[in-house]
Amino acid sequence: KAETENAEKQAADVTPAESTTPTAEKPITEMTDEVLETGAKTDTAAENVSASKQGTENAEEVRVSPHGFGPFPDIPPDYPTQDIWDYSKDYSAEAELLIRVQIKLWTQGIQTLGGNMSNGLAYPTLPGVVYIEWDHKALPDGTVEKRVSRVRGDPYMGKILSDIMRRKGKLVESDIPKDIEVRERGIDPYVFLNLK
Repeated sequence: KAETENAEKQAADVTPAESTTPTAEKPITEMTDEVLETGAKTDTAAENVSASKQGTENAEEVRVSPHGFGPFPDIPPDYPTQDIWDYSKDYSAEAELLIRVQIKLWTQGIQTLGGNMSNGLAYPTLPGVVYIEWDHKALPDGTVEKRVSRVRGDPYMGKILSDIMRRKGKLVESDIPKDIEVRERGIDPYVFLNLK
């Protein structure tokens, strides 16, 4: 009996009346108020995050060129690089123009395999198509021969033409196989894309 009374006294001494520790005898109103306040703040924070996400989604819908070319065009669903505009801040103006040309061609049903820019013109890589620059060589008889000086475009077609050139020592217009489409000029991206 004495041990029980001692234990009760010690317990009474350890838990002072001013304690903030919740017990069965004390209501937890102070903590509940704090939780309610925090809950209200969390709701406001959640609304801010939600508004921020909506702003970000809207900003993504109307992303604009860092080079002044206006909003980025929509990417066709079957285009191989769906995230192409995610890296737009890393592109030069020429690279962005080339990508815009490729996307427009793709939407027209012309699937490109790459491309390059040279002298302000876009040269999209298209199956079976080469872009040729010509030299004009005056011959001893006074005629002028049109020779290939540079080939770009479909790498497979370029290899065929290189093989012909190696065999013959030169490549003239009549040496080009009929199944290779020859274009003499690239695409002016400003005209093609209606950019000012």
